[in-house]
Amino acid sequence: MSVSHQDLKRDMSSKTDEELHDILYAHSGDYTADALDIAKEEFLGRKIDARTLSSLGTAAEELRRQEEARLGWPLRIVAFFFSTLLFGIPVMLAHRHFVEKGARRKARDWGRWGLFGLAFYVALFIIRVIVPGLFK
Repeated sequence: MSVSHQDLKRDMSSKTDEELHDILYAHSGDYTADALDIAKEEFLGRKIDARTLSSLGTAAEELRRQEEARLGWPLRIVAFFFSTLLFGIPVMLAHRHFVEKGARRKARDWGRWGLFGLAFYVALFIIRVIVPGLFK
């Protein structure tokens, strides 16, 4: 479905300065070239002062840091050992929680460590079945 140029212009004009700055400098990869051009035109047309521009840059940098923060070791251990319980439901719930908070990297890390845990338990099961006398 294609969005008309006028609809895109109307949408960008309704955005706040923070949202436009985010579109242009923090998440530009999420938008088409047309949307970026219109957002840039709208942002430059607002003639934002230097102090506001500086605070927008600081807020965007903080958002980027939050999105790319790694999952801490205690949560990695929890994901490794407990995510395979209940058919992986904890992995899905934790992933959704981190995505909703805007912590994309933590969501990816949680899923990765949950998969490592699943592989660990599968390997233990295979060893148990193949070499039954190993754990007796």
